[in-house]
Amino acid sequence: MPTSFTSMTVDEVLLILDCLRHSRSSDQLVSVLKSRKWIRTTVGYKFPSECFLFDSEWGCLLEIFGGFPLICEKSYGNYIFSYKNELKKLGVVVDFEEAAKAFACLFKQHASSCSITTENVIMFLKCYRDLMKSRHQIPIELHNCICDERWLRTRLGQKSPKESILFSSDWEYLSPIALLPFIVDSENCYGTAIREYKEELKAMGVVLEFNKGRSL
Repeated sequence: MPTSFTSMTVDEVLLILDCLRHSRSSDQLVSVLKSRKWIRTTVGYKFPSECFLFDSEWGCLLEIFGGFPLICEKSYGNYIFSYKNELKKLGVVVDFEEAAKAFACLFKQHASSCSITTENVIMFLKCYRDLMKSRHQIPIELHNCICDERWLRTRLGQKSPKESILFSSDWEYLSPIALLPFIVDSENCYGTAIREYKEELKAMGVVLEFNKGRSL
């Protein structure tokens, strides 16, 4: 094994992963690799257990807030994806379910500190749309987080989707006389872009129709 793990070349990293794949007794090698910061990521060198392997089907989740240590594809090339099983054995997050849990945790942190930006929201809604079209099912933990946390800006402050209304002509006559939690669609907030995601917002619990919002 190299004396300096962070100085390993790409070829050396791939060779080690290849050895891990073909070794019948790899426990010692796995133990050593787990205990060192040697994987190059988008935020520096990290322990395997801190890393995420990007996946084109659900990787958009990891790009919404930034900061997730994604294994650096620019450094390792496409070859790194062929070692998905070996990376998983080392503790790297390679599956949607585990990535969704990590995202849900970060989402809660941002929601509780009211630090979810307009850009974050639009990126998230686009990602949610893509996930709904994919073969992946949204894990219950992430679903509950999305529906229950107060992360949408409304005229009455931060609200959860089920506490929010997406304004439409159905609500026009009530708007001047009632204080209702309409999602802020002015240009200094979400703008009209939020309306492009009506179906996604509805799936999260946002009220669209007047007859569904009487209990708010």
